[in-house]
Amino acid sequence: MKEFKNLPTPIMVVGPCAVDEVGEFLKEKYGKKNIVLINYCNDLAMVTNTLLKFSGIRATRIVPLKPINVIFLLSQAKLHGSRANIPSIF
Repeated sequence: MKEFKNLPTPIMVVGPCAVDEVGEFLKEKYGKKNIVLINYCNDLAMVTNTLLKFSGIRATRIVPLKPINVIFLLSQAKLHGSRANIPSIF
């Protein structure tokens, strides 16, 4: 797999097909800490969490609200039964 030689890390692999095809190979080649495997194609919360982690940005910095307002809104959503998969705010 010469296509995967000298890739910059960290690396995110998204989707069950990609994870099955190259996930273990990349973990062995680049180390478990440098690879994030996301088994779902549309797991936007996990992709966002991973990108924020890679870039060192907190989610509260990209949301145009004060962190206390975000916490309040999330708690209200949970109280009203939301089961949405959302990115971590911290």
